[in-house]
This record gives sequence, C-alpha cells and structure tokens, in this order.
Amino acid sequence: MYSRHEHKLGWDESKVGKVYKALKKLIVNCEVPPGTRLDAVAISNVMNTSVVPVREVLIQLEIEEYIMSSFNNGYYTKKLDPQKLSDQLDF
Repeated sequence: MYSRHEHKLGWDESKVGKVYKALKKLIVNCEVPPGTRLDAVAISNVMNTSVVPVREVLIQLEIEEYIMSSFNNGYYTKKLDPQKLSDQLDF
C-alpha cells in the first residue's frame, strides 16, 4: 500500500523504514515460515533499534495483510496468497 510512497513518508531513511523493508522482504520471500511468531524484542535486538519502530512496522504489516495478530499473543507470519501478492507488488 505505501511501498510506492516510502520516500515521501520518509520511511526509506528512518529506523521504521529500515525495519519495514527488512521484515517485508523476509516475509514476501518466504524466508520466515508461515505461523512463525514475530517477537518485537528479538527483532529490535537484531535490527539494533528500540521496540517502538518494530511495533509500528508490525501494525503496518498487519494492516497490509502480510502478517496476522493473535489477540494478546502477538504477531505471526501467514501463508500469503500468490495472486494477491503479485497484485500488491505489481508483478
């Protein structure tokens, strides 16, 4: 949804932008299996940032339907629909 406008939002240079691009790439390339819990603290440690930008990214990726949330249990990767994915990424 926002991928074409990241430079306008300033995400491509911010911590949020870096985390967003890294996580989205991992998810879209199926490098993280469906059903994997996405731990904001662990991700923030790997990305060398605070947990706040990671949480913002997880919320955005859920809105864009790349991941799903489980009430009071965190965020998880999900099996992506190839047709929907190709439409979103303009393939």
